[in-house]
Amino acid sequence: QGYLRQVYSGMADLVMELTNWEIYSAREVRNKYSLNRANRFRGSVVRDGHEYAVYLVSSNPYARTLSAIQGEIKFLACSTPIRRAMVFAPNHDVLERFGLDDQEAEELLLLIYPDSLQLLNNYHSDEFQSYLQSLVAGFAPTDSPFADYEADDEYVADLILNDIVKINSLAAYFHLQHRKKVSIICLDSQKELMQSRFPSARQIIIPNKKGVDSFARRT
Repeated sequence: QGYLRQVYSGMADLVMELTNWEIYSAREVRNKYSLNRANRFRGSVVRDGHEYAVYLVSSNPYARTLSAIQGEIKFLACSTPIRRAMVFAPNHDVLERFGLDDQEAEELLLLIYPDSLQLLNNYHSDEFQSYLQSLVAGFAPTDSPFADYEADDEYVADLILNDIVKINSLAAYFHLQHRKKVSIICLDSQKELMQSRFPSARQIIIPNKKGVDSFARRT
């Protein structure tokens, strides 16, 4: 019950904690896109022209609740300009129940609440983005769905924000007879999770003290 109170106050937390984001209530989103009141999103956030539907779920949601959220994310991606989503949950057990192999969304960030609010701020800071670019010097941006940068013989995937759409695409690439090796950028606290998902990938590990902290803390 305590966490349910957090869920319902979640958008207030986003307003207080997120910096340099435009934040819209569920009512504003419904009015903007002529949606009905049955929607499960708590609102949306916008940065750099990209709008994300925001969902907050409890520590033990019903399977039908997760299924309804998955269906709604797909519906929004197909019928509105909201082609991205963030799902916040209090632990990884909930997040790992999202199996979205046929997802239409361009991004789906699965994040720990409330820790990842600061992660989002730090990740988008000029300081961290400059540091990130230093890690991929010599690589060019790529249009690949499973990576962010590439060179002649290597892809680099930034998985710090746990984008399940990118993760699923990368899993499919490894399942096929891939031609290039893959490196994954992740936090020190994510390395075991990424190693279990992609054992053959090289890891570029960022110490959590760089300030992009808290994503992979298991509770």
